[in-house]
Amino acid sequence: MNQTKVIIFGGNGFVGTHIAKNLVDLDAAPVCISRTGTRPLYLQDQAWSEQVKWCQGDASEPKMKSLENADVVICAVGSPPVPTPNKAAWDKQFFMNGTANINALDAAAQAGVKRAVLIGAQIIAPLRTDKFAYYKGKRMACEAAKRFSEHSEQQTAIVFEPSIITGKRRTTTGKTIPMNILSPLKAISSSLVVDVEHLASRVAKEALNTSPSVKFEIISNRDI
Repeated sequence: MNQTKVIIFGGNGFVGTHIAKNLVDLDAAPVCISRTGTRPLYLQDQAWSEQVKWCQGDASEPKMKSLENADVVICAVGSPPVPTPNKAAWDKQFFMNGTANINALDAAAQAGVKRAVLIGAQIIAPLRTDKFAYYKGKRMACEAAKRFSEHSEQQTAIVFEPSIITGKRRTTTGKTIPMNILSPLKAISSSLVVDVEHLASRVAKEALNTSPSVKFEIISNRDI
């Protein structure tokens, strides 16, 4: 039986690598596309990572050939919602959270990929303004996911909107950056945080859902 081919843009990042592992566990065939095209150093001794194809590419300028025969595309490109004191910083944050994902989704739609998954973000009301590059980027990427679902009758899309993602981040050299300091927030409100492993599990399962109940869906942090 042919494995489901899943393209992950941003596949060697914090969320992307966790998604890739879950896809391998579900017997899918993930292809992680990133600017470096390399497997992260800290995964070198993990057997599952050998079942992933690590490729170089740019989500903002996706090559149509990389999307050939793909069943699913997952867009997990993004940057943290840090302050943008000048236009250059604003443009960079919008590019990472908006343009890169928008271009990847539009290309996937044109390539005939059947299912799209976007890692968006749940953003508190005071920050829902286009002056905030992070918000505008995520909002427009979400619109691109909806546009993907409307491209043809066969195409569907789902957007996950986590708020604060807990877990352990790693540097390019493999050094652990602990994020579990945010975990106690779970006891206060499940609407504030989600564990990266739980998020990745949900994303992988929904990515492989061949019979979604709706063509376009947004999953909030609480529902994740």
